[in-house]
Amino acid sequence: MKTPHAIFVLLSFFSPFIQGATELLWDNPITTQGAPSPRLNHAMVWTGKTGNPNTESRLLTWGGITGYQDCANQVRTGTEAIATNTGGIWNSKSNTWQSMSTLHAPAARISPQIEIFRDKAFIFGGYRADCFDNEGLIDIGIYDLTSDSWKTISPKNSPFASLSPHAKTLVVFFHANQGVSKDMADSIFAMVYSNEVPTWTFGRFDLRSEKWEKVSQAFPTSPSNPLGMYAWSLGDPAFFKNQIVFLPTGRWSDHYVDFSRVYTYDLSSDRWREIKTSGTLPSPRHRFSYRSRRDGQMLLWHGVGRPQGHQNDPALMEDDLDDAYTLDLTLFQWESVSPSTKEELSNSYPEHSGVVYYLDDLGSEFLNQQLRVFDLYHLILSKLPIRQSPPSRFGYSTTWMEDRWVIWGGREVKSKAFLNSGGTLRAIPFP
Repeated sequence: MKTPHAIFVLLSFFSPFIQGATELLWDNPITTQGAPSPRLNHAMVWTGKTGNPNTESRLLTWGGITGYQDCANQVRTGTEAIATNTGGIWNSKSNTWQSMSTLHAPAARISPQIEIFRDKAFIFGGYRADCFDNEGLIDIGIYDLTSDSWKTISPKNSPFASLSPHAKTLVVFFHANQGVSKDMADSIFAMVYSNEVPTWTFGRFDLRSEKWEKVSQAFPTSPSNPLGMYAWSLGDPAFFKNQIVFLPTGRWSDHYVDFSRVYTYDLSSDRWREIKTSGTLPSPRHRFSYRSRRDGQMLLWHGVGRPQGHQNDPALMEDDLDDAYTLDLTLFQWESVSPSTKEELSNSYPEHSGVVYYLDDLGSEFLNQQLRVFDLYHLILSKLPIRQSPPSRFGYSTTWMEDRWVIWGGREVKSKAFLNSGGTLRAIPFP
């Protein structure tokens, strides 16, 4: 059994954030003065080192849900979210907010994604929230940080222009930032599912030219292929040797995933392939977590499932799975590995230097009691207590900001109040 000290030293090789840490401390509370309106399910990103002192090291947040409305006597019934197209930029050094212009801003939406490229923020994806339609959105908003101005790339100029606006049931965006050739780097890929065919349409948006390019539509559509049949989340694909590897997931549904095949798209040859996997396959499951690693392996761990052969038997209770597997992205061979603990990684967050960080939660509640740190390479899960936490919340956004972790927004657990507060998290070193 490794001591806590040994675990932290091992993880510190991958992440200076927790080097020599015994606990974590919330510090530098983010001011609410001049902040964007309280919200949840919003986009957030750190601008990074842009080379421009007026734009670098800022925290940008945009979009999300600011309230709810009654849809009685409308096309749809029940309660629907109220989305916003407002945002703000936080300066961590001065602890001040700068509002973002709404002139020519993209349409209001919930759960958008955001990427920083040079001095611009690219807003994409998300869903319209109103009593008439909650379709996935394809337009891309480009915000210039230096001029506080917007322009929008219309779907009319995309590979999806021919699709009926009301036929889109799912829009999946993902960013190519590693494992691809230089000409494909700095690209956003989009997949749009249409229930008219049903099929997927695939496109690539170049962040440098700010233009769409259509890619191959020779997408596998066999009945056993979830990519051609269903519209749940695909998860984050792996980029390896200039190809995209798709592992269909059931994290947001009760569907049990079959791991006997994966689907790849080769960026060089513009070719799709359906590949049968071999080795020791994970048992069918849903709500699992997975991440691709820089060593050409994809790690899949935990999830929820029933005994083998009884996945569809409602009489049997589901159970948390404590196993883990790696998939060789060259041989497409599964191998069973042994994680050190049994923990379900719901609410996992962006990988940072080979380590996944995530907070304790109960359902979707953010409890602020401890940070869990999962080493993807050594399969070690450790816990660090947190001091002076902000109020418990859900629907918040989180991102890295230099050597600190920042959380902002969300909805308070007990009162259900919408929040526009947050803070940063830093490690306390060994004495």
